[in-house]
Amino acid sequence: MASRRRALSALGSVALAAALTSAAFASASPPVAYVRSIVQPIAIPSQPIGHAGRWLTDATGRVLLIHGINVSMKGSLSQSQAYHFGADDAAFLAANGFNAVRLTVERYDVEPTPGHFNAVYLSFIQHTVAVLARYHVLTLIDFHQDEFGPVFGDNGYPAWMTQTGGSPNLKGVGFPFQYLANPAVNHAFDTLWNNGNDTRGKPLWTDDAQILARVVGALKST
Repeated sequence: MASRRRALSALGSVALAAALTSAAFASASPPVAYVRSIVQPIAIPSQPIGHAGRWLTDATGRVLLIHGINVSMKGSLSQSQAYHFGADDAAFLAANGFNAVRLTVERYDVEPTPGHFNAVYLSFIQHTVAVLARYHVLTLIDFHQDEFGPVFGDNGYPAWMTQTGGSPNLKGVGFPFQYLANPAVNHAFDTLWNNGNDTRGKPLWTDDAQILARVVGALKST
């Protein structure tokens, strides 16, 4: 009988504690609202971005923590434009705690034919970076490639920068197996790493430097 009384007493204590806790929460601010009321806004990094050892820093020397997301717009200019990435997307990213994106840039869109730089594509990239910057979202430019380029059914270097050396183009094996199984892809990479010539007989490193410089020039004022 005594053990039963102790058990009932313990249950009564638990019930009383639960009732008091519920009343306290009912009269206080909701937990989420309370947290939001005490958390300070995230500081916007001042540019330029640098580093101290392995840490990214802003212009004041504060450590910069990146919360990034991939914005991959591969393919032709029209395909990239079809994503309709704009201010609403940048605002959404910023509102959800993202402060950086990795933005793909395709070399074959920058310079589709030798000496012809696509001003419309460069303007598109510049506009995208500017929109992100308006919402304090940093951009990491990714000069992208998958399996070297479109000669192999993928993204990256234009056809005029691609040398296969007459090797069999086994692009049918698909991504990512071409890296291992396509002799033409291997030859194209070997030619690039050794600074061989493009299809015009010009050094590939010079070609690539001109493409990168043109993009940097377009983005310098953003």
